[in-house]
Amino acid sequence: MRSDFGRELGLLRVVIRGTDERPIHFQDITPDYLRSEGIVWALPRSGGTVVFARDARDAFDNLTESLVRECPGLDRGVAFRRIKLEIVKLIESHIGSDPALLRSNDVVVLVAQLGKGFEHEAEPREVFVPCAISPWPAPQFTIGPVRFIYTDDVPRADFYPPHSDSMRRSDFDKMLERMKLERAHWLAQISVEGCDRERGEEIGALAADLAIVTLQLALPTSWNTRRMSRLDARRGGADSQTLSRTATTDCGGYSIHDAGITIGQGTMQDILLNCAPLVDAVGKCVTAFANGSFTLPRLEQAWCDAAYWYHEALAERIDSIAIAKLETSLEVLLRSTNTKRSQSRIRSVLEAFFNLRPEDPIVSGSPTTADEFAKSIVEDRSKILPGTMSTLQPHIGIDRDGLEEFVSSVLRRAVIELAGYRSSPPFLDDIEAFLEWVKSKNASQPGNSDDVL
Repeated sequence: MRSDFGRELGLLRVVIRGTDERPIHFQDITPDYLRSEGIVWALPRSGGTVVFARDARDAFDNLTESLVRECPGLDRGVAFRRIKLEIVKLIESHIGSDPALLRSNDVVVLVAQLGKGFEHEAEPREVFVPCAISPWPAPQFTIGPVRFIYTDDVPRADFYPPHSDSMRRSDFDKMLERMKLERAHWLAQISVEGCDRERGEEIGALAADLAIVTLQLALPTSWNTRRMSRLDARRGGADSQTLSRTATTDCGGYSIHDAGITIGQGTMQDILLNCAPLVDAVGKCVTAFANGSFTLPRLEQAWCDAAYWYHEALAERIDSIAIAKLETSLEVLLRSTNTKRSQSRIRSVLEAFFNLRPEDPIVSGSPTTADEFAKSIVEDRSKILPGTMSTLQPHIGIDRDGLEEFVSSVLRRAVIELAGYRSSPPFLDDIEAFLEWVKSKNASQPGNSDDVL
C-alpha cells in the first residue's frame, strides 16, 4: 500500500470542511432547504442528516475514485453507489473536527478499512437464476461458468439441499414452483468471484444473459429465440391474446410464445455440438466477465456489452427502439465515439469480416452498396434518439430482420475471431488492431467469411 497520500489528504480535508451533520430528518430536506443552505447532497443518518456543500461533494467524488483505485477489484465487486455510502460511514467520525488535524495516516487507515471490508464480503458465490430457454427436456449443458439444468433434474443435482437442510430445500422448492407457473424450464447455476452479495447476484444474472446469447446467435429468431431470457428479465408473457372489432366483425387471436418452443425435444445437444466453436468462444468471454479476469479488457468487455444490447434488442417489441438498440450494439462493440467513426468502423467490419469493399453490393444482386448500408444503419438511430423521427410512427429505412441478422453475424464472427486473436500474441487490446488482424488473416485464408444478410 502507498504511504504518500498527499492528494487524497487534501481532498479529505475539503470534504470534512464542507460537510456537516444536522439534526433534521431526511424527509424534511426539501429543494428549497438545499438551495437556501448551499447544500448539493444529503444523506440520512440516525437522528439526523449528513449534508455536503458543492466543493465538498466534488472533492468526495474525486476522493472516492482515488480510494477505489487503491483497492483492487473493488470497482467491479461492489456497486459504486454502495462504495460511496461506505466511505461516508468511514469518514463520519471526522465530521465536525478540524480538517487541519487530519494526516496522511488517516487516509491510510481509510484505505485499509475499505479494503478489509471488501475482502470480508468478496467470497466465491454460487448464483442460481431461473431461465426460459426451451420447454423441452435435455441433458444439462455448460457455457463458460454457466451450467443450465432442466427443472425436472434439479432435485437430483449436486447442489440441491438434502432432507436434513429443510430450510434451504424449501427455498429451492419455492423457486422451482414459481418456475413451473411462469413456464421457465431451466435453472442456471453460475460461479462468481470477487463480489459482495448484491453485485455477485447481479453479475451472475448478467452472465446467464450472456450465455443465453450463445443460442440466440446460433439459431434463427423463427425458433422463438427472442423470448430466451432470465425469468425476471423483460421477455413479455408466455402467451398473448388479441381482440378487436368493427361494426360488422369481431377479430381475435391467441398465441403461445414459449422461448425455444420450436427447438423440439432431443435437439439441444446437436445444436450445441454443431456450434461448438461459438459455445467455446462465448464461454471464454462469459467466464472472464463472471470472474473479472479479462485477457483483453477493452475488447472482451466491449463484446459482452454489445451482446447484451443485442439480447435486449431481440426482446424489444417496437421496431424503432429495437433498431436503435441493434445499432448501439455495433457502436459498443466497435467502441465508436461519434456518427462519423461509427460509419467508418462498420465499413471496416464489412471489409474485415465479409470481404466487402465500400462499392460492393451488400448481397449479390442488391442495389445497396456496403457503404450505403453502413450509412443507413447509423442514420436511422441518429434520427430516432434525438426525436427527429417518431419512435412510435417511424419511417425506417432499414429492415429490422435484416439488421438483426447482420448484428448477429458480426457478434458471432467477432467472438470467434477474438478467441483466435487472444491466443496469438503479441496482440493489442484495440479494436482497430483487432480488425486489421482479422483482415490480414482472412487475406491469407480466402473464403473464410460469413454471409452478410
